[in-house]
Amino acid sequence: GVKNVTSNFFTEKMVIEADDVFMAEIEEEAAKIIKKNEPQVVFEEV
Repeated sequence: GVKNVTSNFFTEKMVIEADDVFMAEIEEEAAKIIKKNEPQVVFEEV
């Protein structure tokens, strides 16, 4: 699962650290939540 989440409002970035096995599923769910609550936010993988 998720190991750590860091949100920096100054740089407008959120970093999700998770096990590689679950990362695709976590990214998908995070993208859904972000789109629902903050539709103007761009979700990108770094």
